[in-house]
Amino acid sequence: MPTRCLWRARAQLAETPRADPRSGAIAFVDLVTPRLYRFGTGLRHIEPLAGPVALLGYHGDSGLIGASATHLLRWDTGETRPRVVATLPFDPERVRVNDGWVEADGTCWIATMARDGQRPIGELWRVDARGSRARCFGGVPIVNGPAISPDGRRALVADSVNRTIWCLEADRVELWARFDDHDGVPDGMVWHPDGTVWVAHYGGGKVSQWSADGTRKRSVPVPFVYPTALAVAALQPECLYVTSARHPREGTARAWWRGSGALWLLTA
Repeated sequence: MPTRCLWRARAQLAETPRADPRSGAIAFVDLVTPRLYRFGTGLRHIEPLAGPVALLGYHGDSGLIGASATHLLRWDTGETRPRVVATLPFDPERVRVNDGWVEADGTCWIATMARDGQRPIGELWRVDARGSRARCFGGVPIVNGPAISPDGRRALVADSVNRTIWCLEADRVELWARFDDHDGVPDGMVWHPDGTVWVAHYGGGKVSQWSADGTRKRSVPVPFVYPTALAVAALQPECLYVTSARHPREGTARAWWRGSGALWLLTA
């Protein structure tokens, strides 16, 4: 797949890219140096954030939904400051929000991780449009994903430390995929309109495409070691947007270092 760097944003941990369904513009964040980045035709804008925020996606009139450790947030169209729409039950001293997703009906999925990356206190929560909350997965240090199937029946969630991806459907939790040592660890995921799932391999220098049943179809190398997350624009489903993280070990490989902390485009 042809690969092109769209924005060398110099982020420490570029994450949760989300595509505006109307304009095709891409928003993403830096979870280490809290910032919101907006990219599109004639648009490169950076907004400082009060703390780490994971973007869940766009909803309704293209308002952008995000989550911090304490609040569910919304940036209305044209606004640079978010407003609080709900309170979340997390302890910001112990965990931070790491990933998430918003469904068409307003249901939000929020993944957390232990701040030390070690204690098994990461969780996945589901918050519906009425504000009802439910814990869906947990007991691991770092929860990534989730990827929600187009019909809303299945959620894929990564246990990054143990290199596994789990499928949540109804009341069942089943192993969906397991990564080998050379794969890196499963990070962000996205369900493509064609019914397949794309997964970022953090530390593995690649992204991969999977069938809905958990069968790997192909792996695509990328010119950076730490891909973190992916997005698909509804207006251009052949375009796959990928964010990357920086890591001190990349300082020994200059070409790979240049691809870090950036927004990339992969084209089918």
